[in-house]
Amino acid sequence: KAIARPKPLAEIRDNPLFADSIMFRQFRLSVVPLTKEQFTWLVQGK
Repeated sequence: KAIARPKPLAEIRDNPLFADSIMFRQFRLSVVPLTKEQFTWLVQGK
């Protein structure tokens, strides 16, 4: 199922939920584990 409103990388980076995410510590983007809260925010915006 498609995400209703894809979020720009800058918006994800600015969200405090992703402050400790390895997504922004790696040299390149790849598959990374997400918490339930991170996943919910990405998919539903909540």
